[in-house]
Amino acid sequence: MGPGRFELPTSPLSGARSNQLSYEPTGERGVYLGSDGRRYNVHKMRVQVAVSLCALGGTVSACIWDSDTLAAEAKGLPGVIEVILGRVDRNPPLYYEMRLERVSAVLSTDPRNLEAYDDAAVACDRLGKSDEAIDWMRKKKATLDLMPDSPSKSEHLYRYFANLGTFEVHRWFGDPANYDDVTLLESGIKNLKEAVDINPDAHFGRERVQILLLEMFLADRNGTTDEMRMRWHLELRDDADRLVEGLVGLMALGSAWESIDVISLLGNALQDQGNGVLSFFALLRVEELQSSGRKSIFSDVRSIGVGGSTIRDNRQGSLKKSFRDLRDRIDEVNRYRESFMLKRLESGRHPDTDPSFWNGYEPPELPDLSIYNDPERFLHDGMSATVGGVIIFVAVVMTFALLLIGIRKRRMAAKSL
Repeated sequence: MGPGRFELPTSPLSGARSNQLSYEPTGERGVYLGSDGRRYNVHKMRVQVAVSLCALGGTVSACIWDSDTLAAEAKGLPGVIEVILGRVDRNPPLYYEMRLERVSAVLSTDPRNLEAYDDAAVACDRLGKSDEAIDWMRKKKATLDLMPDSPSKSEHLYRYFANLGTFEVHRWFGDPANYDDVTLLESGIKNLKEAVDINPDAHFGRERVQILLLEMFLADRNGTTDEMRMRWHLELRDDADRLVEGLVGLMALGSAWESIDVISLLGNALQDQGNGVLSFFALLRVEELQSSGRKSIFSDVRSIGVGGSTIRDNRQGSLKKSFRDLRDRIDEVNRYRESFMLKRLESGRHPDTDPSFWNGYEPPELPDLSIYNDPERFLHDGMSATVGGVIIFVAVVMTFALLLIGIRKRRMAAKSL
């Protein structure tokens, strides 16, 4: 590749559409020398853009369908405690760049490969290129229109509407300069509803919860916060379990794993279910994310989120310490996974094409987190530990008292001689 014009990805929060520089390749993958004399790492810049998008739209990013979604659904959702603590598998940008390159080549020779359209589109969206993701979905729809009706076509129409609706939402959130025009946002909601009409029970109920959050956001944006709050509490009253599963799905399979809105609402639903420990952990996670600069898309998420803890003050200290210890260990696991993947990706290996990609993957061990998903077990074990501690303390005191009594008796006996 020779010198040319290079469009740098820019943050949607900056208001800038793009920057352009003359550039020359350096021979190092993804690194270019700009006309300003600086080296530009495209991988790092693209992930910064993707993070900016998540800051805005991660709350309502969910209904993405690609090869990874199928694998994750076959595996099943992680536990509530895992998603609250951030134990969510995420892939580096290079993973999606390599996938996009591969499936683009596949589609050039096999344009009827419907799964490849999904992989290409989701890869673009994960890289912060929502416009290109939408274009891939339009190409998929043109291909679907040429096919006869069949169960397979119906399934792919569902995926088309779910993906397209999500990409349109991302595109709208990624363009703050045009926030006053909600046409694209409303189109995204309409397409997500089309997906639900085709397959109401797919995706662990994520589409339904995603639509709920988007409509709550529109109500809040229009100044009808009371309507937003009422809509949430009606859903919570009708089926709290479904809401929890949908919110966990948003975090595990979408982009909402660091959304203070989704975690706050999850904490609220858990509190309603009587799980004060997990609700308290959700509150701590929200505080942690807010301190790192994460923002809410709602004017006041506290009006519908976790309003306070039901955990007694004398227990909060130990739970805060447990939360901090677990978060540190989970961050260590996440860093190990990313490092493991990057070493192999940078050598040209990819899990899509290399069955041995994960050989040798031995992340640091985590303690048993399942106890936190069961409030009765947690309280029982906690109570047992407390009772056990009291028994040990009483036993030590009684032993010490008996020793003192024995010493005193021996002294009195010695005096009487």
